[in-house]
Amino acid sequence: MSTAAKEKITERRSSGPGIGVCSWNILADGLSSGEFMNSGGESVIFWKNRGPKIASNILALLSSRKNEISIVATQENDHPTWILSEIQKHMPQVKMVRCSKGKNSEKFYINRLSDELTNNGHYDKS
Repeated sequence: MSTAAKEKITERRSSGPGIGVCSWNILADGLSSGEFMNSGGESVIFWKNRGPKIASNILALLSSRKNEISIVATQENDHPTWILSEIQKHMPQVKMVRCSKGKNSEKFYINRLSDELTNNGHYDKS
């Protein structure tokens, strides 16, 4: 590609308004069953602990003038309506388009929830 062509492409990219896009696999609840190693222990994977952090981070992405993010696409999102409601508390203009494919994680989530409620999910690490 010639230098002039490269300059023209660069000029087009920077001259008009852009649309920033972010994609984030937030890990479906039903697919998070203790197989992940992290410094905070297994409890940080539970939705009640990570959900507010995810919503806060998405809000920060959408609010930042530096990032210029207009679209956030999530994968493995078992809580799209909850996340949207949290974001809309601060940015009511935010909208959601939901595309759903399959329900496997819900089956895993029910089993995990049952384990958590009956303490079967806690393993003796001694």
